[in-house]
Amino acid sequence: MPVATPSRDVVPKVELNYPYKMALPRVNRLPLRTERERINAEGKAVYGRYFTVLKAQSSSNSPICARFGILLSKKTAKSAVDSNLIRRRTLGIISGVLSSIPVFDYLIIPKNSVLACSSPELMTDLYTLLGK
Repeated sequence: MPVATPSRDVVPKVELNYPYKMALPRVNRLPLRTERERINAEGKAVYGRYFTVLKAQSSSNSPICARFGILLSKKTAKSAVDSNLIRRRTLGIISGVLSSIPVFDYLIIPKNSVLACSSPELMTDLYTLLGK
């Protein structure tokens, strides 16, 4: 006796729209393996409630756009799920205002309290830190 299998046309296609992107465009990414020590040495630290932002002049001769790196430690996010959530939230906030941010190299270090707060609070804190 033949078994009835559902056709693929019957299953509706669902398009998921996530509010947070996982990656920035390549020109806006800061390679931490090569640039981390330079930003720690030359950068100016700005402290907020949920983030610490290190801001340094771009290392290239003609900076085109702002570059960002996110540095997470095991203290901040013990599991990969939490660290990916923090990255998605932070990159989603950055990608929304990418064109209005001054051209520098930014190293963003989230604090422990990031997981416990809402996205609007993170937005206001990060906007104020990037503007300083």
